Amino acid sequence: IVSILAEWSSIKKVKLSDFESDSRFVELCSLLGRTGSHRVAGNNRTVPSKTTELQGDDLQTVLGITANDEAAKLIAGLTLPQMIKVMSSLSIKKKRSIPLLRSLSFNIASNPGHLNLKECGDLLYSMACLNYRDVVLTGRICADLDRELTKNTDKIAPIVSVLTSLGMLRYRDGTVLDNLCGWVASHHELCKPTQLGSLLLSLATLNYEPISMDTIKAKLIANVSENDFIRSSDWLNTVWSLTVLNCVNGDQLSSVLNADFFNKLQDARHGNLQPSMKMKLLNMAAVAKRVPGAQESLLATHKTELFVPFEPSKDKRVLVTGMLDALKSLIPSESMVKISQTTTMGFTIDAECVLDKKCLPLPVDKEHEQGTRIALLVHDYHDMCQGPHVSLNGMQTLNMRLLEQEGYTVLSIPYNEFSTSDKLLKRVEYLQKKFKSIVTSKQ
Repeated sequence: IVSILAEWSSIKKVKLSDFESDSRFVELCSLLGRTGSHRVAGNNRTVPSKTTELQGDDLQTVLGITANDEAAKLIAGLTLPQMIKVMSSLSIKKKRSIPLLRSLSFNIASNPGHLNLKECGDLLYSMACLNYRDVVLTGRICADLDRELTKNTDKIAPIVSVLTSLGMLRYRDGTVLDNLCGWVASHHELCKPTQLGSLLLSLATLNYEPISMDTIKAKLIANVSENDFIRSSDWLNTVWSLTVLNCVNGDQLSSVLNADFFNKLQDARHGNLQPSMKMKLLNMAAVAKRVPGAQESLLATHKTELFVPFEPSKDKRVLVTGMLDALKSLIPSESMVKISQTTTMGFTIDAECVLDKKCLPLPVDKEHEQGTRIALLVHDYHDMCQGPHVSLNGMQTLNMRLLEQEGYTVLSIPYNEFSTSDKLLKRVEYLQKKFKSIVTSKQ
């Protein structure tokens, strides 16, 4: 019955409102097991609630029980608030139904109604929790955000929530980020240290410095310290974010690059530090070499524990293999190329070579006064930020900066420029052109 009603709703034969208040439909929801029903005392028979309006939970129950494609058809008949409730329910229940999410995204993005600040935050948070990215819907949410920000006078929590979700989604829109951070800068007295930490982590992830950054530094960053954070991991993320944003100082780095802080992190996680935490510590240890006043004593005592084995995703392995095939066609000698070089800086170099002035390879294990040492880094979808313009995320940008500090010239090979579906010749020509550009710029 539900499938038939969904079909009729999708072809505009009926409206959802035509049957959602029908007592027979309410009873059907009860029979399907909705939580709004109750049992008659001394009897196992389920009796429908007297509620005449189909509630959000009831909608979710029906959508959860019917087939995904039928449920997706039913979405078109929902109101905007109802669609947002369904999206939130999916995230709470960790139900990543792509047909449903696509239908919700399309219908919410094309709905003429306006989203308020809380609804914008709820939608972005649901998408982030479900790891579901939709550029059109995110763009629509960001457009409504700009309007709603002007109405907001004293609520910072939804602003920080939106920033956090944008970071999780890797969605970088400079205008939106400038407006959100500008609001925080103008209301800095409302911003708690943990909220500042969340803001900085999102900006670092998105590799973006807003136009209000000077105000944020003066009014917020200058006054924050480790004592402001209950959890050591939050302070770790804050200092790492400042490192990515290139505004960390020696005292901040020193506070995390010592055995005492490392032990605090371990104790909080019962001795099981996340690989991402270890990579961040290695990142900061490398940066500390060039920051005045930074004291780094961690590598001397915990270098073995900080080692992070590099396990690329399947998609990245395919891209790296495609790059190496092309590179071997250009430089066939194994003595001229190094592959998968683990660094002590928290990441791996996919390939390394040295080229002379004529773009000819030189032995990679030797020092060369006139050679250009090139580090090749392959960047897949997850290494990039989406939005109006695709760009590298903060972690990958920091990795490149660290390599440049070590004397490398870094060649980024992003997935949107380099495809394994291209013929080998095209991939070889791509690398050849990049190499020539690098060598020419050094002369």
